[in-house]
Amino acid sequence: MLLIHRLTPFVIAVVIAAGFILTSMNPLTAPWLLPLMCVTVCFLIWRLAEFRLREGQRWALTSTPMLFVLSASGLFLLAEDGTARLGIVIATTLLTFLYCEHLFRFVHVPAVYQAYGLQNMASVMIVLTFFFLTSVGEALATFVRPPLALLATSAFILIFIVTFNAFWTAKAPRDRSLTYALAGAILFTELFVAVSFFPTAFMTEGALLTILYYVYIGLSRAHVLAKLSRSVVRNYIGVAAIVLIALIATASWT
Repeated sequence: MLLIHRLTPFVIAVVIAAGFILTSMNPLTAPWLLPLMCVTVCFLIWRLAEFRLREGQRWALTSTPMLFVLSASGLFLLAEDGTARLGIVIATTLLTFLYCEHLFRFVHVPAVYQAYGLQNMASVMIVLTFFFLTSVGEALATFVRPPLALLATSAFILIFIVTFNAFWTAKAPRDRSLTYALAGAILFTELFVAVSFFPTAFMTEGALLTILYYVYIGLSRAHVLAKLSRSVVRNYIGVAAIVLIALIATASWT
């Protein structure tokens, strides 16, 4: 059984890469192939984590990579640029594989688990998941135009889950994790609706929201973990300002 678990991260990576590549070769297979890929990956991650319904830790460990793959699949379908789609494939396959490698060690061979490996990988995946989700949401708001209440409610639920996982993996107290997740979900749902009216591409809108989300998550976790200082605030604000200016300057506004 241990050998099967050891091979699972490699199988997951192959399934993800094959699903995206086969979809690119024949887009007509997307309606059934990508859902099948996502279901298979979710099942393999559950087995790898020895998932149990009543264990909160297992929910956090498994929902982060599953949301990452699901949101990446959605953006992969909507992205028109070949370079962007290739980037999604590489990032999704590589990061999910690395996360599952750490997950295998954490669950099955804790003696060789690298401290904070899962937390570090989860932090990267959570920020990218937020980018994928908001980009997909902005695309739906632009092209499909579902009822605003439905779109906002869906955004609130997904942002809440992603943000709660961000604090959970940082080992923040549960009550404070819920508080910051709720505040973040309300704040970024409002921003999501506001940004949907911007005259620019949906991926640009997603990137804009992600920059702000990165600052929120970074400073909030530092505050919860009693690591907030002037230098931390300065670093986050400085990096975000540079990236934000570059994004605004290079974006296509129509």
